[in-house]
Amino acid sequence: KLRRWLDTTLAQAEQAAAMPAAPDYVATPSAEKVIAALRYAQLAGDIAVVYGGAGLGKSTGIRQHALQAPNVWHATMTPASASVVTCMEEIAEAVGAGGTVGGAAKLHRIICRRVANSGGLIVVDEAQHLSVAALDQIRSIHDATGIGIALVGNEAVYARMTGGNRAAF
Repeated sequence: KLRRWLDTTLAQAEQAAAMPAAPDYVATPSAEKVIAALRYAQLAGDIAVVYGGAGLGKSTGIRQHALQAPNVWHATMTPASASVVTCMEEIAEAVGAGGTVGGAAKLHRIICRRVANSGGLIVVDEAQHLSVAALDQIRSIHDATGIGIALVGNEAVYARMTGGNRAAF
């Protein structure tokens, strides 16, 4: 067993050494559109919604924009962060206010204090996981501070914001 493990480990190391290095960023048309939307939201202090299928360069575009622009905070949501409080905890962590204990109102105040007058951008990746109430809470950060917000995800985030009887909300 030890010999098999050692042979496998050595073979993997040889294969890894022979592989060409992957580029950090490739300016695909999709990734450039994502960056343009993020840049707009940040410069205009507006809300942008970026949606599309997996593998189109959304997360890569987010990382590239964060390298190019100051005050870009990236929070990635999961099904576990769908509610208002857990969503706000993720955003608080992203803006450097992690570990804050309290409810949604306290987290909202702390996030707003941290990002106000920064000219920054909060990017909420995988936003399709969020409830309508959590999306509205994020919008309230924009309303309170004028900071740019980008909601990024698959087609479900767009449908959640425009579809059915919730469209006006």
